[in-house]
Amino acid sequence: MKRNVKHIALVLIALATFVACSEKIELDLNTSNTRLVVEGMITDQNGPHGVILTQSSSYFFNEPAPGVTDAVVTLSDGGQQWQLTQENAGHYMLPQGFAGMPGSTYQLSILHENTEYLASAHLREVPAIDSLSRLPHPILPGRDFLVIHFLDPPQTRDFFMYHIFYNDSLVTDSINKVPFGDDEGVNGRYLSIPVYLFRSGDEAPQPGDRIRVQKFSISEEYFQFMIALRRNQGTVGGPFTGPPANVPGNINNGALGFFLAAAVSEVEMVIE
Repeated sequence: MKRNVKHIALVLIALATFVACSEKIELDLNTSNTRLVVEGMITDQNGPHGVILTQSSSYFFNEPAPGVTDAVVTLSDGGQQWQLTQENAGHYMLPQGFAGMPGSTYQLSILHENTEYLASAHLREVPAIDSLSRLPHPILPGRDFLVIHFLDPPQTRDFFMYHIFYNDSLVTDSINKVPFGDDEGVNGRYLSIPVYLFRSGDEAPQPGDRIRVQKFSISEEYFQFMIALRRNQGTVGGPFTGPPANVPGNINNGALGFFLAAAVSEVEMVIE
């Protein structure tokens, strides 16, 4: 009986100690050190083309990132220069009808709060898509791959990104859905690459539906940026994974994001 009383007393003492040590801790997080975030792309197609500028925000900030206003944004190819116009907070647009020229290098300049941010991007030519086709999935019944066919040039190392539209609706609408790759190991060959897996059942393509693919010639730098971005978004916070970190882009002076220049090849098919 005495032993049980002793055990009960020890348990009560431990619980009292635990409760006494439980204290709410308020962390003073630094939320004032913001950085410029740049999202911009130009292509060899007629616009609209533009740049989105925002400020980084706190992890606990549950609203869209605030847009940057009153920045001076210009684009140059070494000969001509274009001034971007602010349409609304954070959105700066190039003049109507602007189209990049394959083989040219473009420099983006952003002047904001007495600091100039620069980025450079070379607009690479893109191998044209020959055609699109459907290929049955070897395991999943009722599922088809969307396959693109093209001849890869043997002279260069190439990197690609694809946008897929289903009846003019973009289905690759997030970074985790965008297919991208390179020609390592297949340089100079005629390629047939599956870029999208159609849904099955009622959501499968129907006769008359239109499928459109845009193929972008991206740089190796942007290819590595996409890989790092996906890895960073895939961080689950396990005991053996590193903490998520800002993905380095091609903007100087500590800004985040990327400025991309790309040529585009586009093909459309109608489901029969």
